[in-house]
Amino acid sequence: MVSELIFHKELESLLRESYFCDVCTSDNCEHWAAGDESLSDNLVAKVNSKFTDWNLQQNQISLEDEKELFKLVMSNFDLFVCFARNLNFLSVRFKHAIISRVMYEEGSCGVPESLDAEYVELLKSNSLTFWNINPDGSYWLREKVLKDSNIGPEPLVDEFESTDSISMLTTLISNSAFPREILIELANGSHYVLANLEDIDADELLNCAKDITAKEK
Repeated sequence: MVSELIFHKELESLLRESYFCDVCTSDNCEHWAAGDESLSDNLVAKVNSKFTDWNLQQNQISLEDEKELFKLVMSNFDLFVCFARNLNFLSVRFKHAIISRVMYEEGSCGVPESLDAEYVELLKSNSLTFWNINPDGSYWLREKVLKDSNIGPEPLVDEFESTDSISMLTTLISNSAFPREILIELANGSHYVLANLEDIDADELLNCAKDITAKEK
């Protein structure tokens, strides 16, 4: 287990290099900008380049350290975006906590059955959300993450079962992480979701599923 969250400290340094704090000048300042302020391209590149070194999938991090990291990530929208766009480097538990904050103002996305009470504890450890601070950015990020195959099947299925938006449904089934068995049911017209849609939307979803499965052959 990693004894010290080196990447946590590096993230703090990168943030301090980019945001001038007008509240205090202490070394442990946490008054970073949150909301619609943009990181410079240079800083985004620095943060993104660090994920290979940090690789939270390979480094086993304690729950308490993950809580601290979660708090830090949720303190700045642009930092949050960096983590949400690098899901393949995150542990399963931390990844789904990030996805949940991307998807919803509160509550959890669909998660693997292997996640236990520690995931719930991590998610509840911080209630910050950017949906009320930066709604446009939040919608943009949600769309990006839903198109990322690293999201995994569970959040996609959860959203698939809760929406009747045809544009959203086609986006979800177009993700390569979407379960093939559901795609096949849609393509052969047997999935119950089709019956719940207007005829024109059902035809569009059916044809989209047919096109996707045809390309896979």
